[in-house]
Amino acid sequence: MNIPTSKTPTLPTHEFTLDNGLRVIVREDHRTHQVGLTLAFAVGTDEERPEDFGVTRVLQNALMPDYEDFIKETGATHQNFGGRENLRDRLLIAAEHLESALKIQSTIMTDELSDEWLRTCLEEELLRNKEKSLFISAISFSPEIDALINTGNSYYRANEAIATSLERMTFEHLRNWRQSRYCPGNACLVIVGDVEVEEARQLVERHFGSKDQRVAPFRPLIKGPSEPGYRQITQRLETEYPLMLVIFNTPGMENTPDPQCVRALEILDSLFESSARLKSFENDNRSTIIATTFRLSRASNQFILAFHFEGNPQKAEADLWALLDDVKRVPFTPEEIEPAIMQESTTRQALYDTPLGLSGSIGHLVATAQPWQLIDLEVAQLRSVTTQDIQRAANTYFTRERATVAHVFPIERNTSDVTGTSA
Repeated sequence: MNIPTSKTPTLPTHEFTLDNGLRVIVREDHRTHQVGLTLAFAVGTDEERPEDFGVTRVLQNALMPDYEDFIKETGATHQNFGGRENLRDRLLIAAEHLESALKIQSTIMTDELSDEWLRTCLEEELLRNKEKSLFISAISFSPEIDALINTGNSYYRANEAIATSLERMTFEHLRNWRQSRYCPGNACLVIVGDVEVEEARQLVERHFGSKDQRVAPFRPLIKGPSEPGYRQITQRLETEYPLMLVIFNTPGMENTPDPQCVRALEILDSLFESSARLKSFENDNRSTIIATTFRLSRASNQFILAFHFEGNPQKAEADLWALLDDVKRVPFTPEEIEPAIMQESTTRQALYDTPLGLSGSIGHLVATAQPWQLIDLEVAQLRSVTTQDIQRAANTYFTRERATVAHVFPIERNTSDVTGTSA
């Protein structure tokens, strides 16, 4: 295959740990006068017990530093991500503002949280979980669809259960959770860009070198059942046209018996966009299939197929299963998968070729107990995917036992038939 051989140059990477347990990774890249900073905590909603439901989301907002003036003065970019497995606070700055950025970012671990501020964040999160969402898309599901997808998953939290927990939540509980999890020993600071390692070490010691040596509670790997059985729901939601969603439970790199199968699923994602064979499905009054791979979790991921249709939903679904059966039975040719491999590998390579993208990706890996060195292997793994890998992945993961299927119709049509569910 004519896969391009250009790759991100090998960058000097240094790692050290402060006396308080903070892990620091510095990756030098002097090609640009920028620095990407990511402070990542190994804490997420998947470790909440019923009495903790909602605490992670409240603290994600409560702990976010006030970067407004800093951004106005320096032109920095800020992003904050929280979820099931980790919290990542990310900054992209000009190199000369590194110390100022580190000083502000360190307040996530040190600043006191007032009762007034905690009350504001608690009320906002409570309101969010009481709202009934009818919005639907290829990556955003109704609470009922989300509940079906997560059948049997111990980490699943229904909005009603979160709201009930938040109504009982005390400031003391929030502060105790913050003290036990948002500490140096449960965090990693990643610095990527135009910086020398000794400069970075001195600045990190100055602003993050507290004497806080707490150890976070043990955090087990949490994963849901991979094959809970076929689940199907029919709903009327905010969609312009009837929408078919098929969501497959798939593993992450941490618990898959075949890592190359996971890489093959990522190539399959792109194949639905580039393959003439798969795009032919849009005939017969159907839209093109949109495929999405959720690959952030180290244990339990999703592969999502979505398309608009006309007519009978059972026939539209049956036609999709026939297409997937054909993918399982007839391998793609090397020529067919080449564009998908090029697209997926170059997209990933471009992400890792930026200080912010690289620091955030390393932070995610470390905060989910995965080796950050996967960053340097991922593109090569994608480029080594074969037609046999793709066929094996399709046969393994595109099964009814792993599938949640949603037939979604616009609210304005036949509104007397509101919601029905069958398993």
